[in-house]
Amino acid sequence: MLGERALDQVPVDDIARAAGISRGLLFHYFPTKRDFHVAVAQRAADRLLEVTTPDPSVDELTRLRVALDAFVRYIEQNRASYLALVRGAAGADPLLAEVHESTRLRIVERVLGQLDVAEPPALLRLAVRGWVAMVEEVTVAWLDGWEPGRDALIAMFERALRELVALASARPGEAHPQAQAHAPDQPPQPQSKAQAQPPRQARPRRPARRSPAAPA
Repeated sequence: MLGERALDQVPVDDIARAAGISRGLLFHYFPTKRDFHVAVAQRAADRLLEVTTPDPSVDELTRLRVALDAFVRYIEQNRASYLALVRGAAGADPLLAEVHESTRLRIVERVLGQLDVAEPPALLRLAVRGWVAMVEEVTVAWLDGWEPGRDALIAMFERALRELVALASARPGEAHPQAQAHAPDQPPQPQSKAQAQPPRQARPRRPARRSPAAPA
């Protein structure tokens, strides 16, 4: 039910009926509808974290790919509730916003934990956080058009993370190695007029004239 309709569009009576309980019993455990919404949001967030748990038995790249695929599939199957619980409602309710923020932070920590960095610097944390937000937004937008395919989408997410990690880990002033590899050839610098002209060859020196010998 919540996978097809946003939470705020589902009447409490329908939820109680689907759960096989009375409306009164539902409000016995959740005094207000808002409390119930927050509880459902927390459950949805916990489920998202559960299905995207990294598999320690596979290599790093496979772990990332599998987790991304699970993330995309989860949103595919729960698009309406995801928008309402994790994105849309988070901007209007501080408790829902807290659920969303704590979920994102846990995902950020998971990604950082897969990197070979003992103490991730602040710039790297910001980069990974931005990457997680990008994955969320792009996935939701992708569902509207379904282009390109899922494999191409996940491959882009993987490459974006590698690029961001490389950029955020580089020292100030240090060139990004992959950017150097893909950088276009530098155009030739314009030459000055003096540089453009060919060098002038030195003219051969004439032998000095000898003075006629004086008569004896």
